[in-house]
Amino acid sequence: MSIGAGTATATRGARSEARHFAGWSFDPTDGRLARGRVEVYLRPKTAGVLRTLVDAAGEVVAKRDLLEAVWGTSATGDDVLAVCVNELRRILGDDSRHPRFIATAHRRGYRFVAAVSEAPSARGSVGRLLLGREPESAELRRWWAEVHAGRRIVGFVAGESGVGRTSLVRAFADEVQAGGDAYVGVGRCVGHRAGGEPYSPFLDALDAVCRGPGGRRARDVLWQHAPTWLLLLPGLLDDDEAVRLRDRAGAPEDGRFERMLREFSDALAELANAAPVLLVFDDLHAGDTATVGLIASLAAGGAGDRVLVLATYRDPDGPAGARIASVVRDLEWHGAARVMTLAAFDESAVRAYLTYRLGGMPDPETVAEFAERSRGNPLELARLLDHRAR
Repeated sequence: MSIGAGTATATRGARSEARHFAGWSFDPTDGRLARGRVEVYLRPKTAGVLRTLVDAAGEVVAKRDLLEAVWGTSATGDDVLAVCVNELRRILGDDSRHPRFIATAHRRGYRFVAAVSEAPSARGSVGRLLLGREPESAELRRWWAEVHAGRRIVGFVAGESGVGRTSLVRAFADEVQAGGDAYVGVGRCVGHRAGGEPYSPFLDALDAVCRGPGGRRARDVLWQHAPTWLLLLPGLLDDDEAVRLRDRAGAPEDGRFERMLREFSDALAELANAAPVLLVFDDLHAGDTATVGLIASLAAGGAGDRVLVLATYRDPDGPAGARIASVVRDLEWHGAARVMTLAAFDESAVRAYLTYRLGGMPDPETVAEFAERSRGNPLELARLLDHRAR
């Protein structure tokens, strides 16, 4: 049964289709912006700005309306909006003086000027960097089958830079989302080493859940069981709702972590009663201490059944990577977590990848050359092929 059937869409009604413009594809459900082999996952606020502008393509969107749509209030200064717009222009290669995508309406707002079309977001579960990862993909599906049967699983996907951790878990999340019978949320930990909002990846994931299929019910669950979390997602509340929820939640308590854990665990259990839940957290080695602690607590038994939590990390990666690896080893030792380590491609995987990219079976010498030069690293293999094609 689809959890979206007969259910109102989430607050502010985000649509799930990809938007296409000038060779770019933008998926608002996870902030993925792609063109050819270029793929960027936008920060949540930046993705929100792009989504709002694209959905009103050809029309001027007032700064006040953008701030309310993305930040939940117009009281936020214009500077944060300008940062997001400049970030989008840099990624898109746009020029504010001769805009091809985002034009400035002086003292009023911004207008998306490129032609936009829509098509279902249907990225396949096997992409270029997933060739050679069939066993790992199958293992994730087995974990998900156990979750469907009533298990709670916390799993970690480890590996060196470029080995395909993100590609694997993102493709799996897309596959689960396409099935239509689960709550799916994805969060990234990029940039949190230098500080940042505690629990930010969890907030990103909850925001995605509340804007996806069954989002209205998910938001209601947070209202009832996790008001502290919902207050940290102002884009899901109007001003009146925020005031009422703040009164209901009361003053912050001592032991904030314990309250956040209790609320999140209660909300997660309630969501899992309605449908299985998949939460994905990417690059945990860059995560804040609160996020790492919450994942460890969930693994130790603080969540309901029918939940799969997947977290990726680069191991080793200096002190941060060593810290995460230590946490993961301890959880695995106590049987509280599962660990999947992605190894480099062997020659058979390199051969499969080259066959896909070159459109035919390569000779053994070519396979051996690329296997040696790339050391079996999928990202390096792709770079070598791209360089050869120039």
